[in-house]
Amino acid sequence: MNRIIHIEETDSTNSELLSRLGRQHRGEPDPSDLRWEDGDMLVCYRQRAGRGQQGNRWEAEPGLNIALSLLLCPDCLPARESFLLSEAFSLAVCRCLESEHLPGLCIKWPNDIYVGDRKLGGILIENTLGGDRLLEAVCGLGLNVNQRVFRSDAPNPVSLCQLTGRHYDLPSLTRNLHRCFLEQYDRLTGSATSALQDEYRQRLYRREGWHPYRDAQGLFEGRIVGIGRDGRLHLQRRDRSQVQEYAFKEVAFVL
Repeated sequence: MNRIIHIEETDSTNSELLSRLGRQHRGEPDPSDLRWEDGDMLVCYRQRAGRGQQGNRWEAEPGLNIALSLLLCPDCLPARESFLLSEAFSLAVCRCLESEHLPGLCIKWPNDIYVGDRKLGGILIENTLGGDRLLEAVCGLGLNVNQRVFRSDAPNPVSLCQLTGRHYDLPSLTRNLHRCFLEQYDRLTGSATSALQDEYRQRLYRREGWHPYRDAQGLFEGRIVGIGRDGRLHLQRRDRSQVQEYAFKEVAFVL
């Protein structure tokens, strides 16, 4: 049975879970005397130093938001298709929050959760490979829930309570997220992956129209024409006829 394990506080749920997995692989005891298995989730409502993509920091006022990390062991998934995990995880967040009657959700490539032009949540997935296979994935989510004031210089944060005026029960929302994660995880086998990828593309932020971007050469207007199986963003530039492919951090959305 998949478990949700709560801890009082930590610097980063991803770092904490990776540390516990390391001890488990070395045969050392877990602080909670647990053996971590596929589908188990670590949750904390007091994260001191959450990590985002490539060293970015995540602001979270203690006791008001959700920080979690889910352990997945998708050994049937080739390493070259690891972006499917990112698609499934971000779709799970959207489906969960839609059940909380929150409209307008979208995914800013590769996996930020947005409502309009404002960031509601961030995802960080850290993989362990064995040859050409995925052995383990630690899928982390920071979700703004009941925080009303953001003090960092992040340009566009927003929380659930700011959007809806409601106060959310964190344990209940956590359980709903876990259920949605496992449902989407089940889609990573067989023919369901094509439908998963199609749904991800349909939910993309700026899915239609021309919008401003910035790459190493400067500002330009482009439109999204696809996402590769390797997770690269395919943009058609207005000033050129060809489609250009970008890995994460090679292009920025200009908000």
